[in-house]
Order: sequence, then structure tokens, then C-alpha cells
Amino acid sequence: MCYDGHMFTIISIGKLKDAWRAIAEQYITRLGPYLPVRVIEIAEVPLSKNETADHIKHQEAALVVKYMKPGAYVIALHPDSKTPTTKKFAESLEIWRRKQEVIFIIGGPLGLDASILERANELLSLSPLTFTHHMTRALLLEQLYRVIMREKGKYDY
Repeated sequence: MCYDGHMFTIISIGKLKDAWRAIAEQYITRLGPYLPVRVIEIAEVPLSKNETADHIKHQEAALVVKYMKPGAYVIALHPDSKTPTTKKFAESLEIWRRKQEVIFIIGGPLGLDASILERANELLSLSPLTFTHHMTRALLLEQLYRVIMREKGKYDY
């Protein structure tokens, strides 16, 4: 299935370091003709001795919400949610493609605020292991690319 006018967005708390940025941009470029993906980076709220983790996550959530369009299908990446196989991920992608807009949200070092998790239509874990937001973005893009290329007969699961 080719691009049909629907948009996939990744909202990520935290900016990528150069090496990870190069990996992510490579996958975004490769995906372009089949599944255009845009990335919105939100700066992490700095940790301070006077702020609790929950307060920081709440501040970051307020920044994330600004980019969440009403009606968008929201998938929050969360380590305690179900981890699909690549085959199941491919089946999910077929469903997601039917949505007008799909937004993946990747939290920062402290994770995502409860308000984001509650707003999400779906929670997704890429692994039972915990990864940095840098790795998570690269892994998500790689899995999207792998599924698309599998459809084209270029990859096996």
C-alpha cells in the first residue's frame, strides 16, 4: 500500500544526538514515498531539585498536547504495555493506515504523564527492555520501514 494522504507523526520528548539523528533521518527518507512521517521534537523539561518527576512529566505533557490534533489516533509508547511481534505490528499498521492521522508519542527520561497515557487510543511497547528516547525513535522508524519493505517482498519478518 502506498501513501494515501494520511499522516504519521512522531512526537518525541528530547532532541536526538547526531548519530541517532542520522539513523532516524535515514529511515524517514526511506519511508517517504510509502509512509510519510514527520517528527516533532519537544525539549525535555530540565530536572531540578525543586521539581518532582510527576510535575516535570505534567509540564512535558502540556507541551505535547499542543501538537495533538483532535480526532488523531494516538499511540503512546510505554514500557509496561503489550509488545507485539513484527507480524502483529504489521497487522496494526494496516489498521493505523485507515486513520486520518496517527500520532506516536515517545516520552523523555521520566516517561509519559498519566494524562497522555489516558488520552492515548493505544499503548505500545517495542521491547520488554527499556530504551532511551533516542533508541526508541530509531527502533520505531526501523519497524515501520521493515513492515513496508516486507509488503514489497524485500524483507522477511
